[in-house]
Amino acid sequence: MILGFKKEIAGQPTYFKDKILIGMQKGYVPENHINSQKHHTIRLGESRFSVGTNIHFSYGVRTKQYECFLEAPCTHVTPIWIKRSDGLFKIQMFIRKGEETREMLPMLDVCNNDGLSIGQFNDWFLRPDITLPAKSHIIHWTKQRYERFD
Repeated sequence: MILGFKKEIAGQPTYFKDKILIGMQKGYVPENHINSQKHHTIRLGESRFSVGTNIHFSYGVRTKQYECFLEAPCTHVTPIWIKRSDGLFKIQMFIRKGEETREMLPMLDVCNNDGLSIGQFNDWFLRPDITLPAKSHIIHWTKQRYERFD
């Protein structure tokens, strides 16, 4: 299943391809000399992905510039809500172990693991076409998780 990524957010390069490949391919050396990784992505709405679904990591989806730069399985999908409170973003995750509980995730960790700065996260999710709170999900392709109760 195709999972598209942007090369830029608010005019700034994302380097998502390099950040994904650094974490997925041992010995991969990016041209940009970045060393951060992208362990997951956040998508609004219901998830089309499930554990084991083959992810086609891509730039230029539905264009002549389409580039699938990696194929790998989805390892986990975490349902979340993106909210604003006191002028700040908060991500609420639902942890299921027995009765449902809720937990706020640390924004800096989520942004770093998503390959974004907090500013880039704000630029992407604080758009007029997005109504908050927004039901969303985190698509994982590495072993990195937020659940404490696995």
